[in-house]
Amino acid sequence: MKNTFTFLMPKKLLWVILLFVLSAAPSRMEAASTIESDRYSVSVEATDGTFTVAVKPGGKTILSAGKLSGSGGTAKTVDLNDKKFGKGQGIEVCYGDGNRELVALFPGLPFVTFRSTLHNAGTESVVHKHIPTVSAAIELGKPLAEIKTLGTGGLLAPDKNPGSYVFLSVVDPETRSGVVGGWLSHDRGSGVVFSPVEGDSIRIQAQIDYGCLRIKPGEDAIAETFAIGFFEDARFGLEAYADAIGKIYAVKLLPQTAGLCTWYMDRNAAACDEVNIKELNAACARELKPFGFDFMLIDDNWQDGVKENGPKKNFTTHAPQGPYPSGMKSTAENIESFGLTPGIWFMPFAGNYKDPFFKDRQHLFVKNTNGQPYETSWGGTCLDLTRPETQEFVRSIVHRISHDWGYKLFKMDGFWTGSATPQMYVNDGYKKDGIGDAVFSDPDKTNIETLRDGTKLIREAAGPDVFLLGCCVVQNMRSFGGSFGLLDAMRVGPDTNDGSIGSLHASRVWFLHGRVWWNDPDFVSVRASLSLDRARLNAGWTAISGQLYYISDWLPNYPAERLDIVKRTIPAHGLPARPVDVFEQQIARIWIVTDTRQAVRRDVVAYYNWDKDRAEISATPERIGLPPAKEYVGFDFWANKFIPPFSGALTATLPGTSSRIMAIRPVSEFPQLLSTSRHVTQGIIDVVDEKWDAEKLRLSATSKLVANDPYELRIVVPSSENSWRATGITVSEEDAADGVKAEIKQDGPRIRAAISSPVSRDVKWQVAFERGKAMDILPSAVANLKANVEFNMITLTWAENGAAAYRVTRSDGEVSTETTAMFTDTKFPREKILIYKIEALGGDGKAAAPVSIEVTPQTTLKAPPIPPLPTVYLNPTNTKFVENTVGMPRFGLSYSGKPLSLDGKSYDNGIGTHARALAVATIPPNAARFVAMVGIDDPVRKDERSSVVFEVYGDVLEMGEKPVLLAQSPVLSPKELASWNFNVELNARFKEVRLVVTDGGNGVACDHADWVNAGFIIPEEPNK
Repeated sequence: MKNTFTFLMPKKLLWVILLFVLSAAPSRMEAASTIESDRYSVSVEATDGTFTVAVKPGGKTILSAGKLSGSGGTAKTVDLNDKKFGKGQGIEVCYGDGNRELVALFPGLPFVTFRSTLHNAGTESVVHKHIPTVSAAIELGKPLAEIKTLGTGGLLAPDKNPGSYVFLSVVDPETRSGVVGGWLSHDRGSGVVFSPVEGDSIRIQAQIDYGCLRIKPGEDAIAETFAIGFFEDARFGLEAYADAIGKIYAVKLLPQTAGLCTWYMDRNAAACDEVNIKELNAACARELKPFGFDFMLIDDNWQDGVKENGPKKNFTTHAPQGPYPSGMKSTAENIESFGLTPGIWFMPFAGNYKDPFFKDRQHLFVKNTNGQPYETSWGGTCLDLTRPETQEFVRSIVHRISHDWGYKLFKMDGFWTGSATPQMYVNDGYKKDGIGDAVFSDPDKTNIETLRDGTKLIREAAGPDVFLLGCCVVQNMRSFGGSFGLLDAMRVGPDTNDGSIGSLHASRVWFLHGRVWWNDPDFVSVRASLSLDRARLNAGWTAISGQLYYISDWLPNYPAERLDIVKRTIPAHGLPARPVDVFEQQIARIWIVTDTRQAVRRDVVAYYNWDKDRAEISATPERIGLPPAKEYVGFDFWANKFIPPFSGALTATLPGTSSRIMAIRPVSEFPQLLSTSRHVTQGIIDVVDEKWDAEKLRLSATSKLVANDPYELRIVVPSSENSWRATGITVSEEDAADGVKAEIKQDGPRIRAAISSPVSRDVKWQVAFERGKAMDILPSAVANLKANVEFNMITLTWAENGAAAYRVTRSDGEVSTETTAMFTDTKFPREKILIYKIEALGGDGKAAAPVSIEVTPQTTLKAPPIPPLPTVYLNPTNTKFVENTVGMPRFGLSYSGKPLSLDGKSYDNGIGTHARALAVATIPPNAARFVAMVGIDDPVRKDERSSVVFEVYGDVLEMGEKPVLLAQSPVLSPKELASWNFNVELNARFKEVRLVVTDGGNGVACDHADWVNAGFIIPEEPNK
């Protein structure tokens, strides 16, 4: 028989599909067989193709009523020697049609593996599109209602999960115990996992989507390898699964760095241009390079071509009249001149068959079944990577970009086009996408095999030193497993342009990060339009989870406080971070990163509130993963405060969209370093060799300092009469000679030491101690207590006085503990006067004298000030109507055809609509703001049924970027407030505003809604 491995793929990749070498002595053929490892016992009944899996020790069955891909076979046990996993045991099942099944165990692999070999016993080629393989019932000992599944579609009940690409975990969230199933290889097929429910039983069902797997007469095709395992903590199982993928594909990633992508910038967005990029390079190099900033990535719009069905797609050259008329080589040289790595965006597998450039290159494209070029939404026309001419075309582009122009980071968009499958966005849970409907030049190549061949070609042409970032799997999940082992990084979520970060998707696949590739959650937004809490949430989550980090703002006009956020969250810590509650929350709210590389263990725990309202987050040290201790102490990075000693749960109340990043250590009888100011990991990236010398009474370490960046050590000692007093801090003679300075201050058990250096260097320091009193001091009562009252929010502020925390008690008994001198209340009764009592707390929990303030809630809404008149009004030439519940909206008239009227006054300019309504207006060049007066049209205000909500969205008109909500009115009705005003800032990237009117929750009867004096303000030129 012909060697099926060399027939299916190049010899150098035989190991990828777990080549099992059978021992020389064959075993006796049987109906049933059993194999065992130190972890599992597996029994197979070949006659009906069933199996069971039990966990050792104890023999608890965790997979029952298992079903292989066939029945009526015979089984034999075999000895295995795998190139990646070593020696093991297997059960080989042979069927009458020539198909075979191999069930295997390896001592170092915490999974049972399953692999089919398909045989064509006929006289004609056979094509397989979708192949269901192994399935089994999962026994977790819990009711179905208490079980969750976690896959690419998110955290779902088993019967609500549409199927997950690549992997699926079935888990009891309370104990975290569960089953992890996943495809270890994706060489020719795209693996999918389902969780069908039959009665009260959950099954795990594996399937391979090939699209078009052609097997010639008399030949075999070895399918992908599936793995199933049981784990007391399924998080460890998912991480072990990723480790196994990394081992199979011999993953070696290029170093992870931080940088900037030009795409989303609030000025000079998209690709920027050759004039402004120089200013941007200079600012990034000056402000951020010393902190770990490395690359400058030029995004879409540098290339030539015709813009149709997505971006322009002639990546052989730059656009002569575009942003870089001098060419891309000189741009890369300019980036390098600032010590930065040049990066560039392009679409390696896509073209545009209608573009004149491709007129004589139609042979490069994949065809559909009608013989026409294969088109996919936004991605354009898919290149046929099975054709030698196409391969050479792609190779020449990649070689030019890397070797001739000098770009060393590729952001490769529309990556799914390499597999020639339809674009599906956003694609999380499994969807039937038509894989296999493309016609390749080589019919023996599958979609996934073609994608992998193309990606290998890119690596070969680019060279081993080019960082490859794929973008992005949720455009079409076929590029998910299909890219394993071939990329350095992959965008794992959709575009983020609304001020969020891609934590929703990246949390689901945290285990791939650093094991299979670096997860890219998209850009880290810290821009000034976001609240400070939101900016810290975005950057802090990316830093603690350790994922790929890049900003996308015009850095030269960054406010200092936003610049400082970036400085404190780069570079990556390089450690495996882990979500704590990933099986309990749609987006994990608790993360831990642990550093055990040195004698002193460091743990950083992060709490994230993704909701708009306040939230209490609490977990025990054991649940979090902290080392056992009677008591713990910590430091809150963003609050810049010591956390008093605590036992039991670590509990925090967080304002909406905010975070707490806390360095936590067990309480010690000796002085210990809790935190540093350099980075949110608080010592992990900047401190080595921490040591307490019990004889000399000295705490010492070496810290990595950035030139002229104020650096602070946060040290804690026990609070007692017989504790430790810091007598001074010194640095090495070499450090002192080069201008390093240090000073120290102690406040009870809390010590802060400041170190500064005129140059970036490793500074050796030591703090001397003596025995002495170090007791907590009762803080003073709070001062300057003020209240700001809005309809939906009451904000209290007071002067920071160094207290460990502040306790806020509302007169109805609600209590909250705050780390900063501010409290925001969004859920309060309106019917009576409220009294808030503020108490400053010391490190020992004792409270200073309370200070109170009386607040009268607003009982009626008040509209914002009337905005100025627009420079350009909405009119029929710049505005189109998309939706109106009934009838037609009107310019200059109300919906009923009468003059526009709000609050008893008539207007000539505006639009009369009827909820639900949508109008889309083109933003004129240089417009800075959108303004409008809105409300219920006066004639219908007598009808109590009328109620509406007005919304303004900005839209950049790019695939994947959702319109951003810029402003929203409250529910307007005749009973309360019937009109509102908008004065909204516009980002330069927005191309349109979407003006939405929805009903107020009671239907659309009499919902006549007016936009009055609506339009855009264009600032005058400075010289005018």
